[in-house]
Amino acid sequence: MHRQSYKVTLLAAIFMAMGCVLHAQKQTSRIHEFKPLPGLPSKIATSVFKDSRGFMWFGTENGLYRYDGYEFRLFQHDPLDSTSISGNMIWSVLFEDEKRNLWIGTIGNGLNIYSPKTGKFKHFTREREQRFEFDFNQIFAGLQDRDGDCWLASETSAGLIKFDKNTGNYETFIVDTVEMESWNNRFSAMSEDSRGILWISTYKGMFLFDKNTNTFTKLDSLVSVPNELTNVPVEDVVEDREGIFWIGSNAGLIRYDVHQNKIDLFRHDEKDPNSLSTDLILNVFDNPLDSGKTL
Repeated sequence: MHRQSYKVTLLAAIFMAMGCVLHAQKQTSRIHEFKPLPGLPSKIATSVFKDSRGFMWFGTENGLYRYDGYEFRLFQHDPLDSTSISGNMIWSVLFEDEKRNLWIGTIGNGLNIYSPKTGKFKHFTREREQRFEFDFNQIFAGLQDRDGDCWLASETSAGLIKFDKNTGNYETFIVDTVEMESWNNRFSAMSEDSRGILWISTYKGMFLFDKNTNTFTKLDSLVSVPNELTNVPVEDVVEDREGIFWIGSNAGLIRYDVHQNKIDLFRHDEKDPNSLSTDLILNVFDNPLDSGKTL
């Protein structure tokens, strides 16, 4: 199953992004209807991201949009401008680093780093970065960790690449041959837990990367996993305030208690109205308004 099947309309994405604000301020907020925009080249959002300044960013198949609450600005590739975005097929706005630069993954046209100060894009492509054992053209997941280092995962490279903010150098970490077959698949997300462990969601399960030992471990080698979860596509993971991990997958919601090394699976049950409405869980959020009691 391809992640592109999970596209949402640009209008719907805007309303979903505004949802938490409307919920918290429903007495003073109004819902604004967005009329079709003249010349809008894309109505599909492949990625939605809110930056630290409050701008909403939407990746589409025809460029990158920025919405400031009043109007859209469209960033598209310009073959006559080497500082424009490298391609219009945007897979994901990966993250915002500590300098407020946006890291953006395209489909087939490399990694882009956008500087709000200059309004320019810096490019990293497979052709330009051949000194690394890493394919920058298919980056589908990434983050900046608590130490300020940036981590990226590529669909066609068996491992991770780390960008050291202090030295400006890159370092690659390759999966060993035992896990190589499982690793070669699409990525959904990447996150860091309270211990500094990286969790890499893939279409063939969850991988953990220990930055202290530089080792990869597949989750099902750490805990007994039900047969229906073997190599199941994993979409997202969140750690709650009690150190419990909640994993969204195509087979339901997975609860991993790292303290007891135990997995529980929550699935849709037609006979139970209190069960999940679907087994397809794309995103998991810890509710900040409920002291960690609800997701």
